Amino acid sequence: MDQPSTASERHLLHFDAASSLQRDRTLTYYAGLEPHRIHAHSKATRADARVGNPLLQRMPDARLSHYLEVDLPSDAVMVTYLARATEVDGAATEDFLSLAVHVPREGRRQLRENRLLRGAPHELHPKLAWLLEDEELGQGLHSLLRGDAMRLDTDLLHDLIDPFETASTLLFQHPSLINLNTEHGGAIPALILRECVGRALRKRSRLVDEIRRLGEAWSRRVPLLDENGKVVTDAEGIIFTIDVHENVRRQMSAPMGLALKYSQQMEELQGQTWRMQYGQTVDEHRPVRATNLGKRPLLRADQTRWTLKALGTMNGVSTGAVSFDPPREGGWSIEEGWSTEDAVPLTRDVIDALVQGRMFVHIETADDARSWEGAFTAQPLKGDRETVFEAAYTSGSGGGELVRVTVRLDELLMDLYLHVQMRSTSRKLLKAAHLYVREPSGVERHAWSAAVTAKGKYGQLRVDMKNEWLRHLVAYAEFFDTAGRVITPQGWSGQLPSVLAPEFDSHATKRYIGLIGPITTIFGVPLPADTQTLSINVPESASSVKLYWGGLGTGEYDATACPLGIISTAVLEMALPIYLLIKGSSEKNTGFISSLMNDPKVRFAIYSLGIGVFSGYLLRDAQDPGKAIARVSAKVLPVLAKLEAKKFSLYLARKAGEAVAKRAVPLLNLAFLALDTTITLMQLGQTTAAILQSPFCYTTELTRTFDLRGRVLPDPAFHKFPDHHDRMVVRVLYDTGNTLPVQEIRLPGETLSEPLPFEFNNIAAGGRVKVMVFFYAANGWQSAMGASGWVDAKGANGSSVLNIDVVVKNALIPLSRQSVYQHRQSIVFEGGRHRWKQRPAPTATITTPPADDGHRLLSMGGISVTQRPAMLGYSWQANGLNLPRDRPGPPSDGVMHAMQNLSLLEDPEASYAISPLGFSMPCGVAYDLGSAEDGTGANFYLDPSGDDYDGTNNPAGGYHLRRIALSLQGKPRFEPGARESWGRFSTPVDRFVVHPQGYVAGVSADTSKLYLLKLPTAPKKNEEATVASPYCGEGDRVGLLQQPCAIAVALDGRLLVLEQGNRRIQSFDISGNPVPYFKPAGQAEKSAVLPLRQTGAAATTYLDLSVEAKGYLFVLAYDDNGSQPEHYRIDIYEPDGSFLVSTPRVAAARIAVDLARSLYTLNWETLSGPECRTEPSLSMWLPPPPPALGRRKK
Repeated sequence: MDQPSTASERHLLHFDAASSLQRDRTLTYYAGLEPHRIHAHSKATRADARVGNPLLQRMPDARLSHYLEVDLPSDAVMVTYLARATEVDGAATEDFLSLAVHVPREGRRQLRENRLLRGAPHELHPKLAWLLEDEELGQGLHSLLRGDAMRLDTDLLHDLIDPFETASTLLFQHPSLINLNTEHGGAIPALILRECVGRALRKRSRLVDEIRRLGEAWSRRVPLLDENGKVVTDAEGIIFTIDVHENVRRQMSAPMGLALKYSQQMEELQGQTWRMQYGQTVDEHRPVRATNLGKRPLLRADQTRWTLKALGTMNGVSTGAVSFDPPREGGWSIEEGWSTEDAVPLTRDVIDALVQGRMFVHIETADDARSWEGAFTAQPLKGDRETVFEAAYTSGSGGGELVRVTVRLDELLMDLYLHVQMRSTSRKLLKAAHLYVREPSGVERHAWSAAVTAKGKYGQLRVDMKNEWLRHLVAYAEFFDTAGRVITPQGWSGQLPSVLAPEFDSHATKRYIGLIGPITTIFGVPLPADTQTLSINVPESASSVKLYWGGLGTGEYDATACPLGIISTAVLEMALPIYLLIKGSSEKNTGFISSLMNDPKVRFAIYSLGIGVFSGYLLRDAQDPGKAIARVSAKVLPVLAKLEAKKFSLYLARKAGEAVAKRAVPLLNLAFLALDTTITLMQLGQTTAAILQSPFCYTTELTRTFDLRGRVLPDPAFHKFPDHHDRMVVRVLYDTGNTLPVQEIRLPGETLSEPLPFEFNNIAAGGRVKVMVFFYAANGWQSAMGASGWVDAKGANGSSVLNIDVVVKNALIPLSRQSVYQHRQSIVFEGGRHRWKQRPAPTATITTPPADDGHRLLSMGGISVTQRPAMLGYSWQANGLNLPRDRPGPPSDGVMHAMQNLSLLEDPEASYAISPLGFSMPCGVAYDLGSAEDGTGANFYLDPSGDDYDGTNNPAGGYHLRRIALSLQGKPRFEPGARESWGRFSTPVDRFVVHPQGYVAGVSADTSKLYLLKLPTAPKKNEEATVASPYCGEGDRVGLLQQPCAIAVALDGRLLVLEQGNRRIQSFDISGNPVPYFKPAGQAEKSAVLPLRQTGAAATTYLDLSVEAKGYLFVLAYDDNGSQPEHYRIDIYEPDGSFLVSTPRVAAARIAVDLARSLYTLNWETLSGPECRTEPSLSMWLPPPPPALGRRKK
């Protein structure tokens, strides 16, 4: 096992602790918990210290009060602190005077060299920059800029312990910043401290200034209180923690937000503070050969295979291979532990027999007591990690392929874990496993047995998972039958001990499955990139399995799935690194951490800390991660301080010593304070932290598969397929969150009139599917399309095969010589009605003055269309609206936001509706392009009447999504202020869209955030509505955003975000992961970002983004100040990102494209609508006809 650091380097430290000289008490410096008495400087010692030290030569005597020559680790990162003895209520303790993070000299040297190699601009060290701003020091230190400033990057600044070091340590303890990586001497922690924490403190220096101003009063020692408010004690007396001055707490927020932002932007920190995971929205299927179509065996419905409904990555969790063994009595495996604490204990002689190769196992099946026998191969203990033994087959009637048997022995030699897995080819029923020891004399004796505990028929589903975000997640499973009804498992064999099960595995239908921890790195320490396999016992009647992933996050809280994940994250991602940091443990290999995280008994010890913590947890409070972590810290800190967390405490004591648990309490409290600071910033959209990036709870679904077969039938008007039919694309759409199967079939050039078959094998069952078919000419022009209705996604007539026919409609080829969009008609208000009118395109721009100052358009919200209901909704801001403001009452002509709806058909007024209120804050509409026409579609408007969400003062607040029924048979109704909500944004968003898989996504330019909200199955009360989770953050790397101004959703499920700040479009999936999709001609690899075309104008303002069915992108922008129609254009990009064509003089503010590629614009032209209301006009622009054959057509 790794031990605390022994390699060391000599440092001469200097302290600014003059205020403490007023008290006649000893000052003690702690490094690795070792006390060192520091010495007061004299005139002679200051003179000696200044020799060869240009920094100290310029420091006044009053700022150099103490010194200490000390050995610090050369191979470990360590937090050190200066303390002074004091008494609180008669009990002895120590006040913290200052804190510092020690990074080895080599790490800081490597950082300096790396900066030079990558050509980083020369910048003053942030600490030196802060010192230069000091009125007392600045004038003398400015001479350093002429030659010695670079030298200060190594030891001289590091060895001066002052308020800047205290402030840096407070920020560094945040779980998204703390880093113990000692590769290259600790270059990564050095980078974080300088480029993230230091830069943040330089730009937001009030925290450092406040610590200096307060002096030793920046914090004080207080007794640690438990969850009931009682003082925590041990055999030595009161256990103390730290209370930070209110002013210091307040000033932590600004630099913390900046430090976290920098940590997410730096490419050098990829894999340390941030990780890139790409999403996947489509599942490409190769066409089945014609000779093989329909020849797969017709499986019965109960024999179908299993798959994940959504491939790729969600909130840091990626899923891999899925395997399934069919139901059988008792299941397929045995998983049991044998402990030194059991009634029949694991003993040392048994362990010796295992190590020496004298242990063997008998596998008992239902028909044979010795069906399989195998011996464990001798091997030495690993020492610093668990040792794994596998049994090799020796004899038995079942044969060598019957089972696989492994034994894991923990490094503390306290627990042995047996795993027996039946092979999928075996037909025998597993009953028990018996371990035997062969004594040196040759006598064989029975040592221990483990039996199957599951009662009833269970299949086994195995799913490979990886968790790449910095938090632990706990998985629970819920099972559903073919009708979608939840199943209560009978005879279920739980995995939690009896002391934990009543608290954490007592839900009627959800069952605990396991814990999944992060891979690759944890607090900077590299971990093996091992896939974790979840084994799930599946009841015989189950048709699908829903996995609930719970942990620390934001949004909707699940009382069953979340508690254990929160507790595990608090201990392993927050407490553990502080223990190692304070002790200075060198983590050059990962044995200790891997053993700790993989040991089930450690896991159960951590779980035990959560007993009673979350009982009575209110849903309203549960959406606040700050309150969740506060409840956890009140329970966790006292138990950890007294080493009462059972096996976790044993590991910790062996690693860092028993004293570390009690001494670390104040620093643990500071770590929780750092996280709490971030939670406030996250809620305001001002920063990004991986530990809070995902929702509290989210789900993935596994389901049985089926084969989808069908025929594409020609247009009945022509009885043949279109003459331009280079290829046919078949897309399968789901009404739930699935990865979408797609198939592209190349077609012969001759006339085609016979039905064309298609086949998708092993696609996810469950929910409903629709098949859409598109025909494209060789140049990409869409020549026909068709769609089936929605049908249940399962095999028909008792088989695993579903057959669907799709009829296509050919596109009529318009004849035109034009190559750009053409204005067709626009909305006018005449004769008391809205109507379409064919006329030239409006020429009003953003700067066009109104004819009447009492009727002025000020800004535009958004425009949204839905095809089958034939509706168009839009929002804007103006005066002269003649509507009540925010609440029912007399109308006002002041500046407000409004939204209304019109029909796309011949009579727009037939579906006219306007919100009965105007709003002080932005409102908006978002329609599902593929919505049903009967009023049941996922169409919403944003109601801002509830004001900003505040969990304490305004729990029902927020910007609520209200559903609006769109039907061909009647007018829709806006009902702001309703009591039912489908979710909410905590702060205003600039644009939002409805995702067809049951999500709403929005963007905010102010916060540079992408917000994602999973829609519930039914509306909730306003105060219970789920708050959208924030993703991304400000920056220019892939995965971050800068001034996002528009968002669109593609038919294949990609979210497309238009960024003003980065002048690009970026592609995401519904988990906020970038999706590599764009690949313009000449580009080797796909990219998640598309740089936008530049015209050479002095400035370009991007206004809106829309995407059509095939993936062509429409970008509305204006150059210069947008005062002339000639400044405006719509650029069209091909699906791969290649620029295609530009339509000039589209003087509009917003755009939307429908399935037929008709373009609708929200214009700056002012109309006087009903009751003389100020409103913008709308236009329809039609796509150009395809050019002549032989030329490129779109």
